[in-house]
Amino acid sequence: MATKRTMGMSVAAAGAAAVVAVRVARRGRPGTGHGPGAGRDPDGWKAVTVLADAEALRPGGRYPEPLAALADRLEIALRPAGRDRGTEVHARFRPGEHPDPEALRVALRDTKSLVETGIVQRADPVPHGVRKPTPFGIGQDAIESRSKGMGLL
Repeated sequence: MATKRTMGMSVAAAGAAAVVAVRVARRGRPGTGHGPGAGRDPDGWKAVTVLADAEALRPGGRYPEPLAALADRLEIALRPAGRDRGTEVHARFRPGEHPDPEALRVALRDTKSLVETGIVQRADPVPHGVRKPTPFGIGQDAIESRSKGMGLL
């Protein structure tokens, strides 16, 4: 009799622990209103730190092409990065402009790449540029094509 009762209490305790774990996990998920980044405007300021001074970011008073393509629709602020680590480029769409957060992320990342390395870095799947159309290869190509805009692979 004591074993059934002990097992029942153990199952109840495990169930309660599972409920608590699920609630804690949901609290930290993006888009739930809790955790880091909660309350941030998804169409607000985006930023990137570029290892260059502000003059190198605007040669001739013009931003590099990835950012220049959107510059007329953006508010752009350049600030020195902490501890002499380059320049922070902050950008957001002006009020009244149709925001495209993914295009802004891509433009900021490509600008950083262009200024720091001289080229826009691309992910080549294999040395000859074509991945075999296996289920994994197709999935990997789809993930890589979307990762630049969302900021994560």
